[in-house]
Amino acid sequence: LSALAWASAGSPAAPPPGLLPGLLPRDHFERLESVLVDLAWPAGAAFDAAGRLWVVEAEAHRVRAFGPEGAAGAVLGARGTGPGELRRPTGVACADGAVFVADTGNHRVVVFAADPGSAPSSIGGPGDAPGGLFEPRGVAVGAEHVFVADTGHDRVAVFTRSGEFVRSIGSRGVEPGRFRAPVGCALDRRGSLYVADSLNHRVQKLHPGGTPLFAFGGPGPHPGLFQEAAGLAYHDGHVFVADRFNHRVQVLDVQGRLRFAFGEPALDAGRADGRLFAPSAVAVSLDGSRAAVCEPLEGRVQVFERTDSKSEHRDDARPEGL
Repeated sequence: LSALAWASAGSPAAPPPGLLPGLLPRDHFERLESVLVDLAWPAGAAFDAAGRLWVVEAEAHRVRAFGPEGAAGAVLGARGTGPGELRRPTGVACADGAVFVADTGNHRVVVFAADPGSAPSSIGGPGDAPGGLFEPRGVAVGAEHVFVADTGHDRVAVFTRSGEFVRSIGSRGVEPGRFRAPVGCALDRRGSLYVADSLNHRVQKLHPGGTPLFAFGGPGPHPGLFQEAAGLAYHDGHVFVADRFNHRVQVLDVQGRLRFAFGEPALDAGRADGRLFAPSAVAVSLDGSRAAVCEPLEGRVQVFERTDSKSEHRDDARPEGL
């Protein structure tokens, strides 16, 4: 089986073909732009269309916006269970001016509308029945649907943008289309869904309707493999994966081929800026010039700047037979 075959949890896998152990190209996001510090367990992040970075602070039960220069701005949420309140939120996504927050402790997604005069709404709620959520940790927003990494149920829940339940994708397992603690999700230009299948140490790619296409990764320290695939992001034909316990971000194309990695691993907490320790999430700005990496144990978010301007061929620009 190739590196694109279905990878299940188990013993560390060998390096994917064409990759050598310990060899990680780092030429795309080597420059550290800024570091946001003293954050209360920054578990997730997302850029909006204006270039602001929204950071989820799980232990402060809020989401904060930061400008391009790192200046703190708007604050959304406060501890509680009521409308617009949060309990240990984890993931966040931005779409059409709205901010969608995976309200993990309240088992729902809270939507803060673009219009500041509009009341926050919610999607999902606690429960095991279809449409119920249990500790959701990731959210991705498409043109018509909201995809929620329903971590505690080992599935992905799909809702309309207005909050109506559509379907569930997957269940617990290692087979294609099954998950073990999915924690992040992202959509590409064609609507294909990518899921960080964390305890299976892989990323699964699925048809927008939920049919599994293939997976990439597998457990291990080598390039192209993961030690708990955590949050992920999509930009311009590339999937960015926070490879938590390999202490790095790996960037692969939509066919699962490793393109590059960045963030020098830090084997111990408290290491210097530019090194990573147990990253949980990654976000990429809409223009692709900046990548933000969340490190909850360090209480910081590091923002890396793209260091080249070469355009690369996008594999999602051609039909995939969907």
